[in-house]
This record gives sequence, structure tokens and C-alpha cells, in this order.
Amino acid sequence: MIPQIEELLQSVKQQQDEQKRIAGRFWRPDKDLEDLVFTTTAGRPFSLSKANVEIKKVLQQIREKGIDIPDITPHTCRKLFASRGFEKGIPPKVMQQFLGHSSI
Repeated sequence: MIPQIEELLQSVKQQQDEQKRIAGRFWRPDKDLEDLVFTTTAGRPFSLSKANVEIKKVLQQIREKGIDIPDITPHTCRKLFASRGFEKGIPPKVMQQFLGHSSI
């Protein structure tokens, strides 16, 4: 992991810790999903529509800086992860498991 990503994730974790403190007893993550990095203010996983909204906000900020960037969806990120993983030598069977596919 590159240092910039580690710093970003640590910042997100600090923000999440503050959200937990503020939410108190209303912080209710789903069972077995208590350690997600990106959550709602109640500790639950983002829905696909929420993820799309957040990605669009980031894309808008990038475009406001004059950078031409195509639309991106969560599925785009998933495909990019798989492509880069294969480029780095992750075996297909391992990638299958990462992605939760029943077959290669």
C-alpha cells in the first residue's frame, strides 16, 4: 500500500471514530460488518446509490479543477481492481475469491 493511501485511510478511520462517538447508541453496524472502512453515519454499509452519489461528488471536484475524467462507478473500481491484480500476478483462483465469484 502506498503511503498516501495509508494516510487517507487513517484519516477516514479518525472521522469514523468521531462519527461513532457522536452516534453513541445509534451506531449500529450490521452483524459481521463492524470493521468496514466506509460506512453511513450509523455504521452501516453504503448502498450502491450512496456510493454512486459520493463518487459523483469526487468526480465533480476533480472536474472543477479542470481535469477531464470519465464517469466512474463502483463496478468500474471493481473491474480496475481485478485488472491491476492480474497485472501484479494475483492468481485467477485468488481473484475469484476476492471478488466472490462462484467460478473463474
